[in-house]
Amino acid sequence: MADANGLSVRISPKGVLNFQYRFLWAGKYQRVSIGQYPSVSLKDARNIADELKVLIFSGADPRSYFTKSSSSRAISGCIRHSSSVSSSR
Repeated sequence: MADANGLSVRISPKGVLNFQYRFLWAGKYQRVSIGQYPSVSLKDARNIADELKVLIFSGADPRSYFTKSSSSRAISGCIRHSSSVSSSR
């Protein structure tokens, strides 16, 4: 089911909803998974789709959004954990 601006939702036979973003990259249509509902709300999926569109206009591959976001979150999580451990001592 299409929403707008490349955002769509795929529904599995088991009823799992997965948000996806469809875009044109190097002359070919690509899809990137944004996440599953309810972990990702429709509002959040629309915001992420808008951010992915900005990446495309700037010449960056939108699939890199998730690898950078994941590693940034992992690093910031480690830093928070490290500082909370050291402050408790």
